Amino acid sequence: MTTRPSPVWTTRPVFISSTFRDMQAERDHLSDVVFPELKERLRERYHHLEPIDLRWGVESVGVDEEHSKELLVLKVCLEEIERSRPYLIVLLGDRYGWVPSEERMRVAVEEAGFDTELAGKSVTALEIEFGVLDSPDQQQRSFFYFRDPLPYDEMPPEVAAQLSELHNPVEGAGEAAERLVELKRRIRADMPERVRSYRAGWDPDRHRVIGLDAWGRQVVEDLWSDLEQSTEGFARRADLSWQEVERAALEEFVEHQGRGFVGREDTVGDMLTLATALDDASTGQPAYRGTCIVGEPGQGKSALFAHLYGRLREREDVLLLGHAAGISVRSAQVDAMLRRWIDELSSFLEVAPPISEESDAAEVEEAFASLLGRSSARTRVVLLVDALNQFDSTARARHLTWLPKLWPDNARLIATTLPGVQADALDERAWIEREVLRPLTLAEAEDIAQAVCRRYHRTIHADVVGVLVEKRSGDGDASAGNPLWLELALEQLNLLDADDFERVEVEFTGSPDERLHQLLLDVAEKMPPDVAGMYAWLFRYTEDVHGRAWAQGFANLIAVSRAGWRERDLRVLLPEVTGQAWDPLGFAGLRRSFRAHLVRRGLEAQWDFFHQQMRDAVRRRGLDAPHVAER
Repeated sequence: MTTRPSPVWTTRPVFISSTFRDMQAERDHLSDVVFPELKERLRERYHHLEPIDLRWGVESVGVDEEHSKELLVLKVCLEEIERSRPYLIVLLGDRYGWVPSEERMRVAVEEAGFDTELAGKSVTALEIEFGVLDSPDQQQRSFFYFRDPLPYDEMPPEVAAQLSELHNPVEGAGEAAERLVELKRRIRADMPERVRSYRAGWDPDRHRVIGLDAWGRQVVEDLWSDLEQSTEGFARRADLSWQEVERAALEEFVEHQGRGFVGREDTVGDMLTLATALDDASTGQPAYRGTCIVGEPGQGKSALFAHLYGRLREREDVLLLGHAAGISVRSAQVDAMLRRWIDELSSFLEVAPPISEESDAAEVEEAFASLLGRSSARTRVVLLVDALNQFDSTARARHLTWLPKLWPDNARLIATTLPGVQADALDERAWIEREVLRPLTLAEAEDIAQAVCRRYHRTIHADVVGVLVEKRSGDGDASAGNPLWLELALEQLNLLDADDFERVEVEFTGSPDERLHQLLLDVAEKMPPDVAGMYAWLFRYTEDVHGRAWAQGFANLIAVSRAGWRERDLRVLLPEVTGQAWDPLGFAGLRRSFRAHLVRRGLEAQWDFFHQQMRDAVRRRGLDAPHVAER
């Protein structure tokens, strides 16, 4: 029983088709720059963007025969293209790509219900025909990007051979080059308005494609032209009240934190029973009408909160009052939370809110207690609060004096917090029990790993998961028992880039799938066993993408702040500590690279780290910029 409809989130998959070895830089730029911006835009319309990049994730190491391995890869590619409709982008340079045997191609395309000439055809060409050219409707939702020739004559011959069929001495390369020319000709003829040519640079020292910013902007605007049109009906209104803005922030937080939640079945069951079960008439009132879930940093309290919120939100027999402190501009204020809840209770009771903008704290608390009592006399009311420790540090918030002194019989409270004064304050109430959130079991960690990779449309091998779950922190505890550590580790695996894939050819042996498997094992084995170390990996990754000066300067500034910085502060401070001019597009890309680890909170809308552990990790790395350390 809710007082408002909750937004329904929708997924928009985008399949990336290209040859692999020559398009690593472009795929990295999509992952690091283009897709984060599109994801941010789509969040305002209650949509997820799900890029499908199959550089890894088609797990064939356990398949014995080469025939079966190739068939599996083909089938997965075609299945993902089918699943990703209606958005597909194709990157083509001067390679035609891998050409499997016609027999194996035939099995895969017949299972997909597709009929085409297969002799000498590459997988990339097949993806293009199956995903775009064979479907007039799909042609209106796909884009092709043809890269101008690179300076092959200036490269070592072995490098040029990997990037261009015309520079490849192997037998059949000339025929492949002719097929590529014909494929591009057909694409331009069939859908000229959907084809773009772009120029990239070349770094002769690193043997790397560079200069992709202009191309990236083109991809953003191309995809957004389609996505904006298809999602315009979901756009949030611009005239929302502050209460509606806060509700929207809560719904978004719940969607992202609770997405794909698995595990903790006993705790979830206990909390749902507490929230919804009727009192036992034979024993009188229950011993407890609330629970304080206490957990160390990173133990998954917010994910549990989000999952419970989603489960309780759907029940017709519950009036749910939810709140997550520290996720938005006003969310750390107890007064704002109570005022929003007063609006929701008043709406449920169909009465006018009994307070005004001028009402003081005592009047707000009195009104809340009264409305809670009246509402719970009619239905079960559940207060679900995440991160009590994230409220502003006032006596009212620390000691929870805002809770009604006489707690209604038919109301329930479930709250999460770190160990500390807030948990101790709840312990003083006889109707509250404490539940300490345990670490994840190894089975739960394994399930989470698979669930996260499925979100990326990938399968992760059990051997790689085994390396993760066997890691031990300095105190001997399983690293994967901490959900935050596990999330960071899986995030890094799913962000493998060109540097990582180059290692496949140099450091490992065996077939291509065996080399890739060894890479994933190697990355997992080298991961630090603690959260601080994993954050350090995230910082290094961000520095590689956005430049050391800006990434480190930004992280250092946040780390030494009390509660983050306003953007107008950063416009002054970042140039001061980096020696570089302010770049609004560069700053937008930088903050997006931190993904869910960055949040905007406080009445001044300061950018701040979501987890205190991230601030601690930056401090442990050292504040290299002297201007920063002094602030």
